[in-house]
Amino acid sequence: MNSKHTLDFGDGDRLYGRTLNAKAERNHEGVRMKTTSMDLELLEAPPCLLGEALCWSEADRTVYWADIDGGAVHACDHATGDCSVVWRGPNKVSAILAAEDGGLIAAYERGLARLDVRRGVLVHMADLPVPRGWRLNDAAVDPGGRVLVGSMSPLMKDGVLYLCDAGRPARLVLEGVGISNGMAFCDGGRVLLHTDSPRRTIRAYAYDPARRLDQGRPWYESDPSNGVPDGCAQDAEGFIWVACWGGSCVLRLDRDGRIAGKAAMPVERISNVCFAGPALDWMYVTSAGAGKLPAPSGGTWRFRPGVKGKPETPARGFGIRAGA
Repeated sequence: MNSKHTLDFGDGDRLYGRTLNAKAERNHEGVRMKTTSMDLELLEAPPCLLGEALCWSEADRTVYWADIDGGAVHACDHATGDCSVVWRGPNKVSAILAAEDGGLIAAYERGLARLDVRRGVLVHMADLPVPRGWRLNDAAVDPGGRVLVGSMSPLMKDGVLYLCDAGRPARLVLEGVGISNGMAFCDGGRVLLHTDSPRRTIRAYAYDPARRLDQGRPWYESDPSNGVPDGCAQDAEGFIWVACWGGSCVLRLDRDGRIAGKAAMPVERISNVCFAGPALDWMYVTSAGAGKLPAPSGGTWRFRPGVKGKPETPARGFGIRAGA
């Protein structure tokens, strides 16, 4: 069903697809990181030009992800590993989120839509004030079920972050972002971790949905050897797992933004991660570069990371049941 490799969690060399064996490195305090061997499965799905938007749907027991530049949404039945394409179109779907009614919503180009995977259609819901030529990018759901979605420009500067509450106009909550990327909530939802990829940083912001974000503080800044932080996911222990574009790895960061572990991947452009499965004990990983970089660039993988994920809050007021 799937191609399997041995994955070393904690390995520190930058591999760029040559091998999955590497020498262990030390974290910021010089402490040797734990290394655990596990199987990395390459899913039998079409490789992506720009794989992103991973989402676990508990209702469907299915993982969804998008090929932003390829104009497609893919699905993997978690139990069987069977993959399919559930949507194709001209729009650039950049984020997929689970909704409380069991459906899915998507961020695409300049708006939000319901994603009906049974009919293979996007049902437009709301426009956002995104300048022409720009597009929306990554998104997340806050503890109250509101949607946070960021934007990006062709020049990778002046992006913003919007807060979308069902039935209300979108509000701008953060400006001056290079590319708004992965997000996670900590400290009971009082702190938002937000990734600005061109600046190689994740900043921590005091979060109040009624107000704009403050100036924040640096939480993690990537060393060039680890590439650029992209999408992220949170585990049940409060650690943040970060996909590293150009770094051939997924990092695990502790509550203070220090590297606690590193999973070496077989391709360079790692773009997104999510926890999945009924017990949230699997991790799915997307990549980019199909047709531009050597295979298996653009592939999507899964593995058991040894920890469980933190359940994601579903979006409230935005969803649609499959087939409705």
